[in-house]
Amino acid sequence: MYITRDLEPIIKQVAKEYPVLLLTGPRQVGKTTLLRHLSSSDGTKRTYVSLDSLEARTLANRDPDAFFSKYPPPILIDEVQYAPDLFRAIKVLVDERRCSGEFWLTGSQVFHLMQNVQESLAGRVVHLSLGTLSQNERFSHLEPRAFSLDLEYLQSKQSILGPTSAYDIFSRITASAMPSIASGKVTNQALFYESYLNTYIQRDVRDVVEIKDASEFRRFFTTVAARTGQVLNIADMARDLDIHPATAKSWLGILETLGLIYSLPPYFNNLLKRAIKTPKIYMSDVALVCHLLKIDSADPLLSSPIKGSVFETYVINEIVRSYRNVGREPWMYYYRDIDQREIDIIFEQDGTINPIEIKTTEAPPPQLVRTFRVLDSGVYPRDRGAILCNTPTIEQLDAGNWGIPVALI
Repeated sequence: MYITRDLEPIIKQVAKEYPVLLLTGPRQVGKTTLLRHLSSSDGTKRTYVSLDSLEARTLANRDPDAFFSKYPPPILIDEVQYAPDLFRAIKVLVDERRCSGEFWLTGSQVFHLMQNVQESLAGRVVHLSLGTLSQNERFSHLEPRAFSLDLEYLQSKQSILGPTSAYDIFSRITASAMPSIASGKVTNQALFYESYLNTYIQRDVRDVVEIKDASEFRRFFTTVAARTGQVLNIADMARDLDIHPATAKSWLGILETLGLIYSLPPYFNNLLKRAIKTPKIYMSDVALVCHLLKIDSADPLLSSPIKGSVFETYVINEIVRSYRNVGREPWMYYYRDIDQREIDIIFEQDGTINPIEIKTTEAPPPQLVRTFRVLDSGVYPRDRGAILCNTPTIEQLDAGNWGIPVALI
């Protein structure tokens, strides 16, 4: 069963306006399925080739011109990071043919891909990112929209969707948003994730850097999962695993390259001199976090000491997806200072800032927003704030702050 993706309208627009589309994201999130579906639905006779195929990969690397003679555009090339020399050949063809929508590319190693794209295809390519299924794709099926504190829209959305219980939200967290599982094609989630981890560690990770002991990297991956939603501390992570900090830093970079973690930057400026300047790290698949930490359903998660950080990871991921699914990146940060005052999210837009706290509570008390006042000494004026939580309906906390159900992201 094909699941309609929120990114479809943006891809259709890009196909009319740009010669090259690059769609990146972790493995198994549905990049190829999405593009092949759009190719068949718009009637384009698009050549498909996967560079997971050793024969196709060898030809692409040895002789890019011969590759495009055998596989002419319009074309969909899967896992294009395996043949970096193709980018220069694509540039030549784009400049000769001057047609939109001719080259659709997918890849699961973002850093290496973007290096090659910036060198060869600047001005000719649009880069979009696809993650696991969003709440909207799984449950709401409304027109995709980037999350904001637009109360009129949120109230309209609430009237359509109705309330969602805290237990239902935690059930969403532990149930995988991978398309193959959400569609019912794969029924054993634990077996799927074990295979998924083995694929990454045995193949993709070793494509990026030499790993001598796969079990050691698996332990590192699990440690990162246990620290999701925390300020990055490479020294502590390395000490816990008895590895060198440089190794931990390198391996963390691998996870970011493969799209498996999201780094939330800190918010600071010259007027907020006590702010911490280290990012927070979030795993990009919260169900994978639960699998690594041996949590298989809502009930054990609700009683787990990491309930709050897993919930926060879910919220951050949903917000990021809501932006990326409309072709944007969020101007989103977090704040923490040396006095331990913290704000989970700060949106910076239109010359103002919106502070947001993330809490598992169903009845957010107004005092939770007091920390927002620390931002009043910053550069930009503070606008509407919110507590994203498990409240069943939108609730006004005070004159400028609101409790917002997580289901409305």
